[in-house]
Amino acid sequence: MASSDTPPDSPLPDGPLDIVGIGSMVADLLYRAPRIIGADEKIILTAHEGDGAPGPIVQRVVGGVTLNHLSWARALGLIVGIVGRQADDENGRFLRA
Repeated sequence: MASSDTPPDSPLPDGPLDIVGIGSMVADLLYRAPRIIGADEKIILTAHEGDGAPGPIVQRVVGGVTLNHLSWARALGLIVGIVGRQADDENGRFLRA
C-alpha cells in the first residue's frame, strides 16, 4: 500500500508521504475461547460446531506494531505508507485489500 489515498495496486504514491513504516504487516485473528482460562493455563481453540458457539475465528483485523503506529499517524492527519512483504495467501490478500 503506497499511501492512504493511492489505489492498492499503485506502485507509487500520488505525492509525498509524511511518514513511512518499514516492518511487519500481519493479520490478527481473534478467537472466542470456550471459557475464561487461568494465567498459566493453555487451551486449544477449536470449532465448537453443534453447540451454538461460533467457529474459532471471530474476527480478522489488520495488525502489527508498524501498522498500528501508522494508523495513529493517519488518524492525526498524516499521509502514510508502508514497505514490507506479504504472502500470496488469504491473509496477504486481506492486508492488500
